[in-house]
Amino acid sequence: MTTRTHKLLLAAAISLAYLYPFPYFANIHSANELPRAYLTMAMVDDFTVAIDNGVARYGTTVDVSPAGGHFYSNKAPGSSLLAVPGFLALKSLKALSGSQPRLAEVIWVSRFTTGVIPSLLFLLLLWRFLEPYAPNLRARSAVVIAYALGSMAMTYSLLFIAHQLSAVLVGTSMMLFFWLAERRISPPWALVAGVAMGAAVLTDYQAAFAGVPLGIFVLWRFRSPRQHQLRVIGLAILGAAIPIAGLLFYHTIAFGHPLRTGYHASEAFAHFHQRGFLGLDKFRVEALWGSTFAADNGLFFFSPFWLLAFPGFFLLFRAGHQALALVAAVTVVIYLLFISSIAFWRGGWQLGPRYI
Repeated sequence: MTTRTHKLLLAAAISLAYLYPFPYFANIHSANELPRAYLTMAMVDDFTVAIDNGVARYGTTVDVSPAGGHFYSNKAPGSSLLAVPGFLALKSLKALSGSQPRLAEVIWVSRFTTGVIPSLLFLLLLWRFLEPYAPNLRARSAVVIAYALGSMAMTYSLLFIAHQLSAVLVGTSMMLFFWLAERRISPPWALVAGVAMGAAVLTDYQAAFAGVPLGIFVLWRFRSPRQHQLRVIGLAILGAAIPIAGLLFYHTIAFGHPLRTGYHASEAFAHFHQRGFLGLDKFRVEALWGSTFAADNGLFFFSPFWLLAFPGFFLLFRAGHQALALVAAVTVVIYLLFISSIAFWRGGWQLGPRYI
């Protein structure tokens, strides 16, 4: 089998696995998906971010936040924004037959545009990024297959939940910045990398934690006063600022203050998010165990191949890729500490520790 045939078969198999399933059960009344779908429909149909019509038509959930006499999604709005083009296409298609989209159709097209397509594109980028670190075709294929089909990447790509989309955006930003450091791409790509990192926060608030080690790397790597270096930092900051400004604007029009989120207005979970800093109050050994090795929800129980990352960091470091090894390892540690310290660490209905 030629290398090209191998790649095509691998891409086709993974694409089929992502495109074929549609796990949808209306009676579950998904608290995570419905507010996002309501927001998408509200922006298109009513030109507002208030989801009153969606709540009135399909019912409320615990992830709906009341504020100022209206209802809002308590989620970051990024995934709902990305779902808008798909919803518009669906509405146009349904209009040809004189009908309106059903909720199940809205959920499907939202999953497709915010989960499936971004993940498949990310896998192509990941394949290219891994080439210098895993030049052996079988080894690289094993890594991509394990990530694509044996991790929460697939689980949350098939749902209208923002975790995988934010992970895709963080990973894309990270790869682009390392390519910039290696001069494999030109400085204008720093704008795209910055937008991706900012959009990750627009999509999922806790993505901001990944920006800390990555931001330190960028400032350190491009610290020289030479024009090339300063241009990368400037474009990265500008790119990140655009979606962050959009997020702050959304908070202002929905909740009255740029730093007030839907979780502050939530009636169901406010007592969790008011603990400590954004719900981070103390380290919990049971949360660390429950999120890593516990048989009911542990990351390494469901996807034991992730344990290979830890010797992988060491091998990367020893092979001369110290910056990549450190940024990746520190990011892992940050999220393990995050999920072990947040009051609502179980995260409701989930498969695997989704807050990681």
